[in-house]
Amino acid sequence: MRIKLLIIVCLLAFDAFGFYIGLHPSVSDAYRGFYLTHTLTVDEYYQAVKADHP
Repeated sequence: MRIKLLIIVCLLAFDAFGFYIGLHPSVSDAYRGFYLTHTLTVDEYYQAVKADHP
């Protein structure tokens, strides 16, 4: 019984961590602006990426 409880707690912790990472991704401002919030145009995105990675 304790093993099942331990497995359930571990899976819930893993799911909670994944949910948190999904809500708060660690991405660049250019990626966030273009893909997540859709506030950048394609040209603005390319310029931002070129500025970050010369």
